[in-house]
Amino acid sequence: MIRNRIAVLLLAALATGSLMSCGQPEPEPTPIKVSVKTPKVSEDGGSQFVTVEATGAWTLSVTDAAGGATEWARLRAPGSQNTAFSVSGTGPAMDVVLVITPNDTDQERSLTLTLNGDGQQATCTVTQAAGHINVQPVETLESDPVLAWLELPAVNTPGTYFISHDMRVKGKQERNYAFCWNVNEMVAHWVAYPLNAGLIDGSAGREDSWGPDPKVPLSMQPKLDRYSYRNEANTTWSGYDRGHQIPQADRMNTSDGGAANVQTFYGTNMTPQINKFNAGIWASLEGRVRNWSKEVDTLYVVTGCLLEGPAEYTFDESGHKIRIPSGYFKALLAYGGNSETGKAKFKDYASDGYYTGIAFVFDHKDYGNASPMNYAVTIDELEKRTGFDFFVNLPARAGNDAATRIESKKGSWFK
Repeated sequence: MIRNRIAVLLLAALATGSLMSCGQPEPEPTPIKVSVKTPKVSEDGGSQFVTVEATGAWTLSVTDAAGGATEWARLRAPGSQNTAFSVSGTGPAMDVVLVITPNDTDQERSLTLTLNGDGQQATCTVTQAAGHINVQPVETLESDPVLAWLELPAVNTPGTYFISHDMRVKGKQERNYAFCWNVNEMVAHWVAYPLNAGLIDGSAGREDSWGPDPKVPLSMQPKLDRYSYRNEANTTWSGYDRGHQIPQADRMNTSDGGAANVQTFYGTNMTPQINKFNAGIWASLEGRVRNWSKEVDTLYVVTGCLLEGPAEYTFDESGHKIRIPSGYFKALLAYGGNSETGKAKFKDYASDGYYTGIAFVFDHKDYGNASPMNYAVTIDELEKRTGFDFFVNLPARAGNDAATRIESKKGSWFK
């Protein structure tokens, strides 16, 4: 009877899988996992490593949100240069690469990474932000209405057009920048814009979109989306950078998804610049301007180019002739603000409405390591050189006498 009872218990244990081996239960399989460092990526796409946690053989695949093949994302196996919808391996891996192309739609999109191995399945989701859609440029060029923005020069240059672009800041529509467009020379005489810490200290990133300006017909603007300036035969680079007038780093605010930064890459914001000027004294001054703007309520900026002397030209990829500027300038007007902190910081300028100004002018050449402060002038002096009347709305804010004083001296606040 006892033997029969033991036999029955052994058969039951075998049937239920609960038989001990050396007194220990069979171990549970280690859970497999798949993960990425950045599950939310920008519209620019790019690549990142995928981490696979498994002990045996596995297969990793990528699908879209509906479970189908995705044309905008691929996987690359360790050591391979080829991409595919799925890759395989054995054991843990940290060097599978997920490659995502830029999002050229206005919709957010998602993908699923599915790991199968060790008799298990694991997934993770990666979401890509919506892209920026280039609006088709207009067919007729017309000037925009001129408003009383403090950064604007007088808008009265014959044969030019006044164009402005907007952006969203904290849910509100605000001006981004405005410019004076010369169709014949295909450069902006000047670009004017407000600047403050909130527009700089975001994390929008450099868009590098190089798209057309939607407010200017294609035949009336440079095409610079694939290349910098070219020779006339369009066979090689002419040696000039695509030099921003409003720098892209002046528009890092993220509340509009980076659209303000996109607008700084329009061909209408570019001029042909010598690299050692663009990356040298000009970049140094741009950095100073950003630092100054963080110390004030608002810094009003006018950046422009000089078209003096015999005309020289380069070309875009469509064969348009583009004037090479003979020099460049900046006019700056700093406003300390109404706060007690701002007033204390600008107490020496109280009689001038808490405003102070300065200007800079350069020939288009390599200045080596020279300081841009060596080329500071008064706003009045820059007006005589360029023929432009800067900050025409300042008298209405600060009064005629204060505006005269501001424009006739180099503000000692700028260092």
